[in-house]
Amino acid sequence: MTGVTNGAAAFAAQHLAAELAPVRVNALSPGIIDSGVWDRKGDAKPDFLANAAKRTLVGRTGTVADVTDTVLWLLRAEFLTRETIHLEGGRP
Repeated sequence: MTGVTNGAAAFAAQHLAAELAPVRVNALSPGIIDSGVWDRKGDAKPDFLANAAKRTLVGRTGTVADVTDTVLWLLRAEFLTRETIHLEGGRP
């Protein structure tokens, strides 16, 4: 389901950027982020995150700080619009 949601966000960013110009519109497409949402996995969470980390090129899962840093960068990137930033550690 995440793929559908991220695809919809990318589609919306492209079309909203054209409609709302000169307002900049970008989207963030996150991979597996250790944000607390995975806490419901209980004791299985560490293994889940470790396995997810193995499937990234950077060898780890994302953090809330990764998301925050990316959003702050997007806010400062004044010549960037209509883009989707894939924040997934290079996961294929």
